[in-house]
Amino acid sequence: MRADEEAARREAEVQRVEQLTALMAAVDVAFDGVPAPSEPHPTIHAAEAADWPTASTYTPSRDHRGRWQELPRQHLRECPYALVRLDAEGLHYYLPAIMTAAIRQELASRDGETPADPPLFLVERLGDHLTPGGDDGGRAWTRERLRLLTGPQRAVVGAYVHLMMSSSLASWFDAWWPGRDRP
Repeated sequence: MRADEEAARREAEVQRVEQLTALMAAVDVAFDGVPAPSEPHPTIHAAEAADWPTASTYTPSRDHRGRWQELPRQHLRECPYALVRLDAEGLHYYLPAIMTAAIRQELASRDGETPADPPLFLVERLGDHLTPGGDDGGRAWTRERLRLLTGPQRAVVGAYVHLMMSSSLASWFDAWWPGRDRP
């Protein structure tokens, strides 16, 4: 019986790695070509500096302007509070980088590595920002911030929520963004 349990555990592990790898590829395809936010839309560093003492040290030269796939992970580590201040354009650009970083983190931990810079705080905040709360104002705020997502991008975010987030968030996501509204 133990050999069967071990074989089932290994098979589940292989399946999880395959799912994570496929999801990371799907994020890359769905969000490829999303432009970096430009004025007046805040970048992750500008959003982080908005209400913090770091505002005095913020310079636009710190901002990454290339493809989101090439965004240095250091930027994610440096800006844990930026998500709340990003508008639709900023969230559209940084969302795939955050999802990809979380997927890479899990894949690295499965390889026995301990990631030096886990962006767990960003993943937790991502869940908060995908969940609008119980009031109409919260729903409207979340919908506005996610308005730029295309059908394929919504589908990838839904797959990410189901694979990576809590089951309560996945249930809420399904109720808020029913399958019929996703391709």
